[in-house]
Amino acid sequence: MPMQLLERRAALTTLRAAVEAALGGAGSVALLTGEAGIGKTSVVRQLLAEVDPAVRVLCGGCDDLIAPAPLAPLGEAVANHGGPLATALAAPHLPTAANAAAGAYPLVARSYGHG
Repeated sequence: MPMQLLERRAALTTLRAAVEAALGGAGSVALLTGEAGIGKTSVVRQLLAEVDPAVRVLCGGCDDLIAPAPLAPLGEAVANHGGPLATALAAPHLPTAANAAAGAYPLVARSYGHG
């Protein structure tokens, strides 16, 4: 029996809807934010337990004790799934994750003033 999360119904409902929309062809990005210790990881684990294993869900996070590198959660999310962004973020010659993302995706480049 799945674990019951208290006071997380709204977050799970939103994330479930995003998965259903993606299954229908409308991919998206969902950001789960909040103070340390409020259960974000538990919400993600619950969602992953419910989702068909054939569905690709990318997850990344930040360490509560250190300031993350720019776009570190994005790099963590794509690291094991391949593709141009994962390749760019793993490139050792790039000084920052922002520059790596800018090289992989021009829209990101424009948002960081690189294009």
